[in-house]
Amino acid sequence: MARPQLDRKEIGAAVIGTKSSTGHGVMVRHDRGLPPEANIHPLAEISFPAKTADGGLVLMKLALDQRCCNVRFFAPLQVPIAVSDRQAKITLSFPDWKEGKVAPSTVEVPIGEPTGERKDGKR
Repeated sequence: MARPQLDRKEIGAAVIGTKSSTGHGVMVRHDRGLPPEANIHPLAEISFPAKTADGGLVLMKLALDQRCCNVRFFAPLQVPIAVSDRQAKITLSFPDWKEGKVAPSTVEVPIGEPTGERKDGKR
């Protein structure tokens, strides 16, 4: 897979959980020495629609290797230049945490225009 040219910095973040039998959210906590261990991270596989006419995809993998707030997994994300401003498809998994038996989940999120300063000086 070719490395995409990168445009702007964002933060990729996730909270891993499910709903209890009573409908309440149950989140994976990573504080208090609970599993998963600090060296095991969720993986985000991101499929961006390319700006090209052929409708191709720009693919990235992002290990969410930073933690905060008891339940949040995150990592800096560099959005590729060559992506359109439509929807990105993200598959979130936890492949190295076998004991957790976390099923992969896929969502689509809007990309939108950048809100901060770009490398080329444009907004």
